Amino acid sequence: MSEIITFFEKYFCLFNVEYFKGALPETVITVQSTPKSYGHASVRKIWINESRQYYELNMSADHLDRFVGNVLATLLHEMVHIYCRENHISEVSREGTYHNKYFKKECESRDLAVEKLGQYGWAKTDPTESFIQFLTENGLLNEISLVRKTSTPQLTKEKKKQSSRKYSCPVCTKTVRATSVVNIICGDCFETYTCEIES
Repeated sequence: MSEIITFFEKYFCLFNVEYFKGALPETVITVQSTPKSYGHASVRKIWINESRQYYELNMSADHLDRFVGNVLATLLHEMVHIYCRENHISEVSREGTYHNKYFKKECESRDLAVEKLGQYGWAKTDPTESFIQFLTENGLLNEISLVRKTSTPQLTKEKKKQSSRKYSCPVCTKTVRATSVVNIICGDCFETYTCEIES
């Protein structure tokens, strides 16, 4: 595992120099399972030692088995988030999910192609030819040596079967349905409804 962390730390340093003029702070890089995203960067510096604090940049263990150019574009995407947070650029809204025009601008100025992705805004980033050229010219287009090969199924919520009960008045036979146990009195006959069917 240390090998894969070292891989991302190396590229973080290279991209920091190339795309941010070395302005990004030292960052803790993690590789954890996040099936619904390629990566994330913490909003604040959440790693702390005696004298310093650090952002966290996570690369999803579930999505490393892609073309390395796309994986590294994800790394750069998350670095843009850290750059924006360090420079007080409000690049996201809607509780941090919507990537706005400021994020798009910062990404495009750093060799990333940006597309809209539904409710997430300008969140889809891909490597441009310039980005791939930079990786190729510097001998950086090396495949990741350690990836998770398990397939992650799409998470879908199983619909909970709702029980339905049919109640009827024993005198006038009017019926009602309810999804829970109820105590009903008929307004016409003043009789208590009885439960007929429970499914």
